[in-house]
Amino acid sequence: WSSDVCSSDLRYGFSAVARFRLLDAAGADLLQGDAGGSSSYLVTNSEYATVNARANARDRVMEELSVDIKSQVAAFLRQRITQRRSPQ
Repeated sequence: WSSDVCSSDLRYGFSAVARFRLLDAAGADLLQGDAGGSSSYLVTNSEYATVNARANARDRVMEELSVDIKSQVAAFLRQRITQRRSPQ
């Protein structure tokens, strides 16, 4: 077993926060939320490896944001459907 990591390598973080709004057809707010994600990547002596690692970290964070937003919207829509089906 060997490691390509050497003592001069550094680890950097990449994070993002997204604020989103779900509007109805009239433009009224139905849902507002925040989503966040973070990842890290290794900066090495290889510029190619570092650029790819940074891009991969960015992609992972964007995927996290996407999943978080989709989950929040899905939960909101499930709740609305349940409320509409419930007898008042």
